[in-house]
Amino acid sequence: MSEIEKKWYVVRALSGKEKKVKEYLEAEIARLGLQDQVSQVLIPTEKVYQVRNGKPITKERNFFPGYILIHAALDGEIEHSIKKCKRSNWFFKNPRWTRNTFAK
Repeated sequence: MSEIEKKWYVVRALSGKEKKVKEYLEAEIARLGLQDQVSQVLIPTEKVYQVRNGKPITKERNFFPGYILIHAALDGEIEHSIKKCKRSNWFFKNPRWTRNTFAK
């Protein structure tokens, strides 16, 4: 069986609500049984190291606040699930992105 061609999509979420949108999308994907068409739902984050009161503190902050990345084969069901999410505004596809662009 051949692999379904997947591309990267960007979902614009309300800033600060990225985790809730990600959880909602993952729950919808699981509920609809579309795990084979969606490989990743990713919130780009980076670790920030700070020193407060002489103690090192590690925090994780969003690299692109308000954006979620989805690696999927877009069809009607997935597109509809993304569009009906209450805390997301829109989504965008860039055909130039590759799998290695956002690799961990």
